Amino acid sequence: MSNLFSPIAMATWATTAICAALLVLPGVTATSMYFNDILIFLDGAYRVVHGQVPNQDFHTALGPLNYYLPGFGYWLTGQLGMAMPLGMAALMLVTAPIMVHVLGTRMRPLIGVPLAIFLMLLLATPMNTGEIPAKISFAMFYNRIGWALLGILLVMHLQPERLVRW
Repeated sequence: MSNLFSPIAMATWATTAICAALLVLPGVTATSMYFNDILIFLDGAYRVVHGQVPNQDFHTALGPLNYYLPGFGYWLTGQLGMAMPLGMAALMLVTAPIMVHVLGTRMRPLIGVPLAIFLMLLLATPMNTGEIPAKISFAMFYNRIGWALLGILLVMHLQPERLVRW
């Protein structure tokens, strides 16, 4: 088990806290493009909060997480404008301990700290990878989730530094 005060753990939790605060504290969903995608997610979040099930009660080509995540944010706040930022902040809080454990047991701090910060920033930043920073949008957030989690899965292929039998 990784140390709670290791450099990787502290960098991951600090980045998570800062990014979650930057997402949630403005109290709105910032977007400059892909408005139709945002409206699809918010419609799905509204439907989920009111008891509908994706792909059963309403048709969607996307998976249920695309609606349950913003639905969780909408359920907590009651505001559709906070659905996406709060949903992403909640996902970051769930992902952080997994990232701390995986990176902390398989990497040295010299590589693990920058990777942890990068993966958390990738997860938190409301823009598509490869686009200019002026194009802010929570649209296609599932791609960023996928890239960040694939990065963690890739690190899981490394041998743990100390093999521990439970």
